[in-house]
Amino acid sequence: MGSHNRAFRKTWGERHPDLGPQVFKADQSNTSIVFGDRFILKIYRRIEPGIHPEIEIGAFLTEQDFPNTPPLTGTITYKNNLGDSMSVAVLHAFAQNQGNGWQYTLDALGQFFDAALARHEPESSGPKEYGDPLEATLANLPTGVHELIGTYADSAGLLGQRTAELHAALSSNKIDPRFAPEPFTDHARQAFYHGMLGLTNQTLQLLRQRLAALPATAQEDAQKLLDQQERMRRLVRQIPDRKVAAIRIRLHDDLRLEQILHTGKDFLFVGFGGRADRPVSERSIKRSPLRDVASLLLSFDYASQAVLYDQLPGVTRRPEAIPALESWAGYWRDWVSAMFLKSYFEVSDQSALWLEKAADVRLMLDALLVEQSLEELDRELTERPEWARVPIRMILRVLESEPQP
Repeated sequence: MGSHNRAFRKTWGERHPDLGPQVFKADQSNTSIVFGDRFILKIYRRIEPGIHPEIEIGAFLTEQDFPNTPPLTGTITYKNNLGDSMSVAVLHAFAQNQGNGWQYTLDALGQFFDAALARHEPESSGPKEYGDPLEATLANLPTGVHELIGTYADSAGLLGQRTAELHAALSSNKIDPRFAPEPFTDHARQAFYHGMLGLTNQTLQLLRQRLAALPATAQEDAQKLLDQQERMRRLVRQIPDRKVAAIRIRLHDDLRLEQILHTGKDFLFVGFGGRADRPVSERSIKRSPLRDVASLLLSFDYASQAVLYDQLPGVTRRPEAIPALESWAGYWRDWVSAMFLKSYFEVSDQSALWLEKAADVRLMLDALLVEQSLEELDRELTERPEWARVPIRMILRVLESEPQP
């Protein structure tokens, strides 16, 4: 059964332009068809009983007139003989864009490395990494950081603002039980803790099994991580022990640079379906908004490390230049992350979304960075072992920044 809403009529317009269909060619887990320059239909390859989170969140944000996501304009559902309703497809307004946030970021990084390497510092050296993005938000920006990072510095701040505005919109209805914010109760904290323990054990077991197959450059870091299992447990154990005061809301829950469109002047969020490897019911669970924040911080890290995997045209990865490339990549990641976070927290504070103490924010963000990195490590060990070093090093940085007991 197909249905449409008021946004459909507004998007189609009065003149009803040609809607010639064209399959959208992109690396994704669903099939999308673009109709002219007005609509994009996403057909789900995996259907389950219940409303798909992308449809539920898309309809909610469209009703809220949230400007930074394409309006949802229609859906296709199927009802089986048992009366179970399943989401088959979703129709959105087609948003004119200049590509996704990942490609935009890689283009900006190419310019950054051109400028950084032109400084003629010794190729075996480079700037020191700051390491902790939360502490970096309180520090003075290094001289020349805006000049080096260029316009992407403003983009990072804008993306932080838009992410905070997205979370404010998703938590704006205090009555609808699907979207009303909820406290991080004792039960929720215990569930998070035990879930993290299971994820840690599962991922590190897989890491042990695949250790010998990893590139030599990653094996040393991987072994360091395996030796830190108890430290990871102590980190997440603090969440139920300290009774962290936090809230849970509906999230994007797969917020990577690939799930953001760049219009040339602004950003649009897409892909609210959550992780496709999870059941629909699990993708609708309310979580800390810092999970989305952690996901984007990890995405910045992945982008900065792309230079070491020959993903930046024009940047030559000579063996003697690798130490400098690694150092400059860390510099870019640290300060872009700091600019993003500073803007995010400034806007979040204004929306009264945050009630936590500063120490609670730090603990939650660190724990969620570890969670996101473990999830990515599990995937990389299976699909791209050469990239496993990125989430491994993120976890190690988090653990190194934690005070020793």
